[in-house]
Amino acid sequence: MFALAALLVVLGVVAVFASQNAHFVAMRFLGWQFTWPLAGIVLVTLVAGALAAFLVSLFRQVRLGLRIHDTSGRLRKAEKELETAKVDLDKTRADLALARRELEEARRPRAPGQSASLAPEAGGASPGPKPSRGGGPSGSGPRRG
Repeated sequence: MFALAALLVVLGVVAVFASQNAHFVAMRFLGWQFTWPLAGIVLVTLVAGALAAFLVSLFRQVRLGLRIHDTSGRLRKAEKELETAKVDLDKTRADLALARRELEEARRPRAPGQSASLAPEAGGASPGPKPSRGGGPSGSGPRRG
């Protein structure tokens, strides 16, 4: 709406200018020489400027449209990756919950003669970390020569 109002104001100013400057003037342009009314020259110049501005804005709008299209494609790809990650996360959470249940079941004391799938081996010792023999990447511990 603002652009239409601005266009009407510009056209009004050009009409007043054209009515007050109807006399002919001699023009030279790129080796050509001609005589035209000053108002006609101003109108041709106005139309050429408007056309140039339109072409520049059209180029910019096409470029922005291409960027929007590219960004939309990348967004769809990211959304698909997010859905895949959510499915993987849900699967990992389910695996973790199952592992926790199995660990809790293995830690529960059992009645004599009752077997558990993950119960500690006979001998009464609970599995713990194995003693380190050294010689690992840090270089600490006894060396074998």
